Amino acid sequence: MNEPLNPEPKFEEYVSANIAVGASPEIVQLHRAKAVQAGLKELDRYNGNIDGVLGKSTLAVLHELIPEEEIYTPGGQLNEQAVSRIDALVNDKRMNAAKQAGTIDALRKRFTGLGNARDHVEEALKLDPQFKGSIELRNSLAGAHAVALYILSEHAIDLGSDLILEAAQLYDAILGGLNTAASSRYVTVSEMWAKIEPKVEGAAKTLVPTQDKLLEFQLMLETYKFGDANDFKDALLTYIQVSRSAPNKFLKPTGNLVEYRAVGPSIISSYTEAVQNIIAKRPKKEQIEEDMENFGRAVSDFELYKHPETETLVRANWKLFEA
Repeated sequence: MNEPLNPEPKFEEYVSANIAVGASPEIVQLHRAKAVQAGLKELDRYNGNIDGVLGKSTLAVLHELIPEEEIYTPGGQLNEQAVSRIDALVNDKRMNAAKQAGTIDALRKRFTGLGNARDHVEEALKLDPQFKGSIELRNSLAGAHAVALYILSEHAIDLGSDLILEAAQLYDAILGGLNTAASSRYVTVSEMWAKIEPKVEGAAKTLVPTQDKLLEFQLMLETYKFGDANDFKDALLTYIQVSRSAPNKFLKPTGNLVEYRAVGPSIISSYTEAVQNIIAKRPKKEQIEEDMENFGRAVSDFELYKHPETETLVRANWKLFEA
């Protein structure tokens, strides 16, 4: 693929760019405004050109993220501190993304590896059902696999919760606009929808990465075909499917306004039911402790995990499953 002739500079290039000594206040302001635009673009809060012209909507986002006293100098100029604050927000986003990607990638590899290992052990037991080593390894693998499932579930539940919340907030805003149009003499519901639809489509795109991550978890869960925690797995799959489908239902009105008003309560009801099902199907504390014991045996006896932080990570995430 050919690179563009004039690629847009990255945010850090704006932040670290040297401004000539004695540069005019106008040049300094232009540089800071471009840095702010580039930072907001990386934060998915701006999608315009990096031209140094801060419009009303951009300034509104800036006020949302940064206290006013840090945006402007006493003379009303754009403050260097505003650029620093945007820089910090960009770095936080990058660090969180890297941390999550690393965690999910490692979890995917371990979860898949444990499933494959259990397949091999089951094949060995078919050949020699009484072989003690295979029986012990089967129990240890089952515990380790279940622990991986518990950790995976917490990530999935957090993502689903965030997705539902964001989509529901957008739904409330859409419904508010359509309800206003329904009682207005100056604009119809159809005209209002035509006006806000492009913004809704843009907002929906920001939710796609979370939906994609939930799909990754769904595909991982579908590989868990052993009986140990199948009920819990099935509850998680239902939760993920409800969460993933919610934005499309929330943000794409079908039918008439009366029907669209019923969409929100229906989705929330399905989501609440899915959460309650997870709570009902989650393993008891005693089962968690047994799985942890088997997991520990897998670590010490069979060296399934060579990273000492694994058990710490497990113990840090098992609060969700305590009665």
